[in-house]
Amino acid sequence: MVDPLTPEATVWAWLRLDLVDSGGSPTALEPVDADTVRALIVAAEVRLETFIGTTLAEILYESDEIPEPLTRAILLDVSNHYFSRLNPELPDAYFEAIAPWRAWSFGA
Repeated sequence: MVDPLTPEATVWAWLRLDLVDSGGSPTALEPVDADTVRALIVAAEVRLETFIGTTLAEILYESDEIPEPLTRAILLDVSNHYFSRLNPELPDAYFEAIAPWRAWSFGA
């Protein structure tokens, strides 16, 4: 699987997931369903790139980190798909956060 560009610990904190010992060496804490969350982050990043018409790698090339509104959009996406797995729907706040980075749009 592709590694996400968004720090997983940021998403874990946003979702307020309980962390358990991963059983690895060195000892690390991660959620029981870390693989599911990691897959949701990657999917959210791909969805975001589709909506804005550019890659996060290109944005990272221009600056040292993903801009806060885009990180917030990824967090909103992951939380919606994590907690509403049967019927996820992106909120208006998601589209408001990504609007300045869209390469194209309809209307004025």
